Amino acid sequence: MRKAALAIVVLALLAGWVPPAGAQPRDLIEQILVRDNYRIEADAILAMVESREGEYLSGEDLDRDLRAVYRMGYFDDVAVEIEQGQRGVIVIFVVKEKSSVKEFRLAGNDKLDDDKIWEVVTLKANTILDTAAIKDNIQKIKRLYSDEGYFMADVDYEIEEAKNNQVIVTLRITEYRKVLIKRINFVGNEAFTDDELRKIMKTKEGNLWSWITSSGVFKEGQFEADLSILNTYYRNNGYADIKVDKPVITLTPDKRWMFITVGIEEGVQYMVGTVRVTGELLFSEEHLLEKTVLKEGDVFDYSAFIKDLEEIKATYTDIGFAFANVNPRTPKDTERRIVDIDYRVDKGNLAYLEQINIKGNDRTRDKVIRRELVINEGDLYSGPGIRKSKERLMRLGYFEDVNITTERGSAEETVNLNIEVAERMTGNFIVGVGFSSLENFIGTAQISHSNLFGMGHKISLSAELGKYRRNINLNYVYPYFMDTKLIAGLILVNAERDYLSFTKLDKTARLRMGYPLGWDIDGFASFGYEDVEITDIADESSVFLSLQKGRTVTTSWIFSLERDTINNPYDPSRGSDNRISVEWASPDFGGDTEFIKYLTSSKWYFNVWWKLVLMFNGEIGYAQSLDGERLPISERFFLGGINSVRGFFSRSLGPEETNVIASNPDDPASGLTEVTSIIGGNKYLQGNIELITPIVPSVGLKGVLFFDIGNAFDDDEDFAYGKLRQSWGFGVRWISPIGPLRFEWGFPLYPQEGEDTQVFEFGMGTFF
Repeated sequence: MRKAALAIVVLALLAGWVPPAGAQPRDLIEQILVRDNYRIEADAILAMVESREGEYLSGEDLDRDLRAVYRMGYFDDVAVEIEQGQRGVIVIFVVKEKSSVKEFRLAGNDKLDDDKIWEVVTLKANTILDTAAIKDNIQKIKRLYSDEGYFMADVDYEIEEAKNNQVIVTLRITEYRKVLIKRINFVGNEAFTDDELRKIMKTKEGNLWSWITSSGVFKEGQFEADLSILNTYYRNNGYADIKVDKPVITLTPDKRWMFITVGIEEGVQYMVGTVRVTGELLFSEEHLLEKTVLKEGDVFDYSAFIKDLEEIKATYTDIGFAFANVNPRTPKDTERRIVDIDYRVDKGNLAYLEQINIKGNDRTRDKVIRRELVINEGDLYSGPGIRKSKERLMRLGYFEDVNITTERGSAEETVNLNIEVAERMTGNFIVGVGFSSLENFIGTAQISHSNLFGMGHKISLSAELGKYRRNINLNYVYPYFMDTKLIAGLILVNAERDYLSFTKLDKTARLRMGYPLGWDIDGFASFGYEDVEITDIADESSVFLSLQKGRTVTTSWIFSLERDTINNPYDPSRGSDNRISVEWASPDFGGDTEFIKYLTSSKWYFNVWWKLVLMFNGEIGYAQSLDGERLPISERFFLGGINSVRGFFSRSLGPEETNVIASNPDDPASGLTEVTSIIGGNKYLQGNIELITPIVPSVGLKGVLFFDIGNAFDDDEDFAYGKLRQSWGFGVRWISPIGPLRFEWGFPLYPQEGEDTQVFEFGMGTFF
């Protein structure tokens, strides 16, 4: 229709409407109009027309204008009509608008709900009918069904006319049943058996439980990935000429089972011949070869070869040659079955950072990101500097991911650094209920922000209300105080805790200042005021505990060094957190107590294999009274609980004192009874080991298996390994949208009389 209309109009124009030389006024364009347009405004159409009122009529110009209007894509047909006006001619563009889609519908889908299908469909209502887009989306729906195991699913579409040149499009789905894999066969494989190849594939054969578990379901995308895995597996075992053919799939007559046959051309296995590094060498060949894994005589492992290549390249980029290239030559000798490797280095020029561009930081200010970078514009390009900068940014906890890429700058010797961040939610408001074996239900509320105002300020206000606790805590940290390297902090605590034998009321205020000393080490000094009151001491308590009743004020200085290189505060997999501190309390500072306390801790994370993470934590503390009295109960060490030795109730481990009382105070003849009170120690030792494994990585759900050991010791005791209490347990951790949550079950090893054999605890905020 379009071609016919164009031909008629063009012939007509050429025949009668091309103005000859000396054209008359009647050939002038008096007016240009649009007709039969309902949804598309005339102004939008006329904007595509270059002919103008007052100009002479031109068949060539009208043909160009007609094509331009048609290319807008809104019309099934466009024609031009010419009418005589009073002062010239009237040009009318007559259009036939395409139908618009009033609604898209789904029909026939029982196995997959509408929402799941609409997630992959890009078709929208109130748009022009586009059959090509419909067919493209049909393929998307088919792929979705295939990935869900409905390999035979079919999709078609129907168009129903509606009012006002609108249509209703129905995507009609025929699902059929799931097709399961009966057998995966391989042809041509000699180096590896069928079973060996099946084991490395994610696609598995169906079994008795497939109809419930969906194992053995054919998923096209996953199977294509498996073919790549097979290819890589062979190449990593020396078969550099491997060819994996397109699989042949056959169905049983009832279309319930499929057989898959994969053809393989293995070729020969290659070993590594000579290994050399040539080209522009800034280091000795021996030094560069020390960085490589593949050696002469090894099986030619393609993945190891690529890693070696990148390692040599990194040696150059790390010292400023940002565009260094390694062009390997790997001639194969099929008769000797060896591959000689020649890493040819082209170092390029030294590169300097021209610009550092930051993207994705909608909330975080540029300067908060830039101040964490260890490289700046104008510096020599540094691979270690870039890696260190990324680690520092991830350590902030503001970002889900940080991606740093490079591109050439405006000159050959310059490079631009592009930093793209994906921000995480840094503000939380949490109201919840926790549970522990001791207190049953614990009400919690917390409002926090780790990137306040996008300036990196951290603030947290939390409250706990349980059977034995009532706590309110405010913690505020102002990094880069007043745009300096100083770190300022404020801690306020108002807490009441019932320890069964006594009640402790604690009001604390502490000001803290820190400064980075280099090598990721920060030095801190803080001054604190702590008002502690001990009340409700049980009548049967020990003499020492009975003497603790009353109010004590402690004023102290704390000096500490901290080094934190953990890669991610919410989901750590490598790095360490090491701390050492000294606290000095004295009446000279305005308090009542006089002591010195030493604390040190070291926590390490290792990515041992895949996504399995091993954590080691060790702590030791020692406190000494300086006034000749025993250390007050408020400053003594107690172990047990979710952040200590799990499997034991909070503060249930430590030195004990025994008091002898009458079994029945009203009956002197009733005899005597020994009552034990836990009084804590002046020193403690603690160790923790955790194995952390993903359960559902996509939602941040992890499992943990742990072993804990530790105890506190009295003033007159030495550290004694034989008195250390031990426990093991497991738990679930969830990096939820509202923050990290912990659910952990601890079991004491060798429990003593009266101790529970299982303790469950719940926690939120941070992990161990």
